[in-house]
Amino acid sequence: MKVQLTAVYSLPYSPAPAKMDELGKIIGKDAIRLSTSSRTIAVQKIVSGMDDAKLFAQKTGSVINKSLDARIEGKLYLREVSDQPEVLPLLFERQTKLDLQEEYKLVFGAVCSQTQALGSVGLYRGSKRIFYSDNVVLDAHQINIAQYEALLHGLNEAWSYIMMEGEDESTVTLNIVSPAELVIKQCRGQWSIKDPTFVRFVAEVHRIGANFKCLRFLLPDEVKK
Repeated sequence: MKVQLTAVYSLPYSPAPAKMDELGKIIGKDAIRLSTSSRTIAVQKIVSGMDDAKLFAQKTGSVINKSLDARIEGKLYLREVSDQPEVLPLLFERQTKLDLQEEYKLVFGAVCSQTQALGSVGLYRGSKRIFYSDNVVLDAHQINIAQYEALLHGLNEAWSYIMMEGEDESTVTLNIVSPAELVIKQCRGQWSIKDPTFVRFVAEVHRIGANFKCLRFLLPDEVKK
């Protein structure tokens, strides 16, 4: 039996990047995520059983508390997973414009110059704005890469928020809306992907998205105003 462990830790402050690198080296960079807007660290890992899950959770909590010099309690979530990776269902609906009034909606975008790239991400549920930031600093110096980085940042933020709210993310359909046509159409399988960089980005989007029931990628004109 394989178990997916998710541990979410609420922090008193946002750790410096160097501190996060330090934690990543100990816990595993593939397992650890930082949500900067909600000041949370989320750790996720597939382990071989409940006992291993508990041991990993204890180790993670101890490392984070020692590194940040604070006593932080984490929320732990465990669920069984099959030996075969779950295929993420990507919905693509163009027959009618979708009404997202009662659903989660993640919006993202990016601007890029020769010296700096900034992303914008926002999470909404109906008309309620949960978070929004238009000054997310990105590493990219090419617009499509910057758009992917903004999307990944937003996915991590959305996942951390939903986990901290105690909602079962495996029941959530997350609607992702952006005018970034290349990103949207590559992620929903409509356009082919030849650049290895974009292949890695799409794989990472799907890896994070597998926590949700479904991701739905939409262009703005496919959504009701």
